Amino acid sequence: MKKTLKHFPRIMNRELSGQNLLSRSRLDYLLRHPMTSILNIHLASFEERIQFYRNLYKSWPMALSLEEHLQIRLNRPKDNRAIWYVGCLDGKVVAGLGCHPMQYYFNGQEVNGFSIGSVHTLPEYRRRGFAAEVMDHVEKDQKKKG
Repeated sequence: MKKTLKHFPRIMNRELSGQNLLSRSRLDYLLRHPMTSILNIHLASFEERIQFYRNLYKSWPMALSLEEHLQIRLNRPKDNRAIWYVGCLDGKVVAGLGCHPMQYYFNGQEVNGFSIGSVHTLPEYRRRGFAAEVMDHVEKDQKKKG
């Protein structure tokens, strides 16, 4: 059998045999898009944070108007304590989340940790594994920082 690009997902699934290295949706996305469209995950600049809040407004509005929503997000202590990460494609914020530093008590000792919130992917970019990619990046970045 000649192995063509259309056979690639079936071949990968068989060869990986249960190793969840790539989700089916992520594999499908990679096959349909050039490698230059890989998600660029990084700490959000102020402008990217604003764009992420705009994206959130479409799904989870905190106010009647976009301007009010942005003011609430920008002035809320919880949001200002968070470390914001975004995933961009061709300079457009398509996914992101807030990483909230926290202290937990474990076996009677205070332990530094974090919680993740406001996870969001633009509707037209969903089911490609982007939110999971951003969460994986955040976990690795936070572990590296201690």
